Amino acid sequence: MPGGNVTLEPEYYPQATVADGGVTAADADARATTDDPLVKVDATKLTGAKKLMYFVSNSGSPAPAYDAEGWTDQLPTAEGFTQQGIVYVWYYPVGTDEGVDGATATYSDGDICLQSIIARIADAPTYAVTFAEGTEESDKWTAEPNAGVKKGETVTVTYTGSKKVIGVKAEKKAAEPTVTLTPGEIGDLTSSSKTINGITIEVSGDAHFFTTGYMEVSAIDGETGDPIPATGTYTFTSSVGKIKRIDINHESGNWWGSGDGWPGSYNVSHSSTFTWSGTPAASVTLNGSGNDMDNCSFVVSSFVFTLEPTN
Repeated sequence: MPGGNVTLEPEYYPQATVADGGVTAADADARATTDDPLVKVDATKLTGAKKLMYFVSNSGSPAPAYDAEGWTDQLPTAEGFTQQGIVYVWYYPVGTDEGVDGATATYSDGDICLQSIIARIADAPTYAVTFAEGTEESDKWTAEPNAGVKKGETVTVTYTGSKKVIGVKAEKKAAEPTVTLTPGEIGDLTSSSKTINGITIEVSGDAHFFTTGYMEVSAIDGETGDPIPATGTYTFTSSVGKIKRIDINHESGNWWGSGDGWPGSYNVSHSSTFTWSGTPAASVTLNGSGNDMDNCSFVVSSFVFTLEPTN
């Protein structure tokens, strides 16, 4: 160095930031081995950031260092996971440089988030193997395995007829989407309706639904206070595809119900599933009734709606 004093002049830049709610867990559990995202990003809550860096870990602490191996600017997905479980997603914003991509100011990289995002991974999807409608000599074709097939698994197709086979073409059909609703999401419904994730639940007559999970059809005599015979309906309507199946998972209760596709009355004291599997429709109704000896009530843990794929 030359002799004499040296003066240093630091430059300061504001940090890129992510406001609360800028990065949250995906709306639905990601399915293992798929490209389902683990988190979602609200770009309106990013300040001075040109992109985010992500780090996925099996541990919720401590936060990884900036130079730790494993950071990526690709939105994390469940593709690298083969089993269900919980993973933790850390992130930090990368600052913009003035004049680059329209940026009007220079920002430095932001802090690594103080607390990771908890993402849930569900079991890997499985597939059924069927032959196309109109396949000649369909009784001479078999596929093994033909159900519960996982991604990457080998399926052996066998033909026992006498014709010459030029080739077999495999075509993946769209998966059947599902929507799961819990009592907490639905809330209290009495002669009213609520729409959640494209599913509308409406109760009418003497039907009620409570946040605590009770589906109930009951009526009380205003003068005596005694229960009296009652009827009510629960109507489920989908705006995101026809309903193919409704599974009502419940803990206990008595049920006198009817309607096209419903299995009928239940009287149980343990966990099981009450399933509708009628003709696919946009709207499905469950008619319930109570009597003067024992009101009709079900303790519900969740509704699972299976929908027809749109393609």
